Amino acid sequence: MSMHVSTGPPVLSESIQGTIGRLPCNVTPPILEDRVALVIWFKVGLKTPIYSVDTRDSNFSDGTHWSDETYRDRLSFSVEGRSGTLAIKKTRQEDTGEYRCRVDFQKSPTRNSKVNLTVITPPESIIILDSKGATIKDYKLGPYNEGAVINITCVVVGGTSIWSSIKNEFNTYKAPIR
Repeated sequence: MSMHVSTGPPVLSESIQGTIGRLPCNVTPPILEDRVALVIWFKVGLKTPIYSVDTRDSNFSDGTHWSDETYRDRLSFSVEGRSGTLAIKKTRQEDTGEYRCRVDFQKSPTRNSKVNLTVITPPESIIILDSKGATIKDYKLGPYNEGAVINITCVVVGGTSIWSSIKNEFNTYKAPIR
């Protein structure tokens, strides 16, 4: 039997910059007579753990919680039922990345799971331009005749680059939004 069990592809999680990022971790023991001894969180690329909960001599609420000082008071771990969540308060762009949750049980093999966190930075401003390059006030268009061709341009300043698509009855257009 393997001493380390890895469970599938990474879970995807998103957070708006400055809010709380939530990283789930399955802490349910594989057998009923077992319990969690230790939960350790790593950020892939860093050499040392960022958070741990030692429950070898207690339960989660009375366990020894430790956080890497670079995260200061931004990390906390909670358990609801048998599911655990690492919360990252006041997320920053540099929090984006892959995290690994390692759960050591008293009897069962260690379980590892991964979470990909994406921190979305909101844009500083959004400007909608009509086909002549004029700013559209209050983001209201028209009136236009039914079936009319409408050309607009969306200009976004700052923020996280994401992809968007626009679909009509003939084509789907995909482009990065920057």
